[in-house]
Amino acid sequence: MDKGLAIPVIAGLAVGITLILLFSFYLGISRDTVTGTTKSGVTISLAGLKDQYETSEPLNFTVTAKGHGSFCGYDPTAKILNGVSGKVVYHTPVSNIIVDCLPEPVDVHNTWTFYDIAYPDAAVVIGETGRYRLVVELQGVVLEKPFVVNKDLMSP
Repeated sequence: MDKGLAIPVIAGLAVGITLILLFSFYLGISRDTVTGTTKSGVTISLAGLKDQYETSEPLNFTVTAKGHGSFCGYDPTAKILNGVSGKVVYHTPVSNIIVDCLPEPVDVHNTWTFYDIAYPDAAVVIGETGRYRLVVELQGVVLEKPFVVNKDLMSP
């Protein structure tokens, strides 16, 4: 091969491989956001939970409260249910401590990641393959999103 062509060919291959990796990463992430609204008009959303995980892959998602309305500072609660049996596989602790609770409506913009509400503050991994459901509750709004756990092909 001509030395003058080698550099553009190598650069083109590198760009192509990068685009393929980025595209496959993009396809692996669910862009679905589940939303609900409190009685006072604050929108609660659940985002970032992928449709599929591997048995060694940590779960993550974000819960956001945004809008104007009555809002007490409870942390969201989350539980993961087996999609077939309904059995609770994991749940976050429930806190009865109320912070920042004002009687009049306020502007709200709070965000929590799974690691903010999980206990212990560590990665949660589901080791069994199957169908699951994440159920998140905040301010009386219950949001649900199903996902699947597949065998990690790199695991024995």
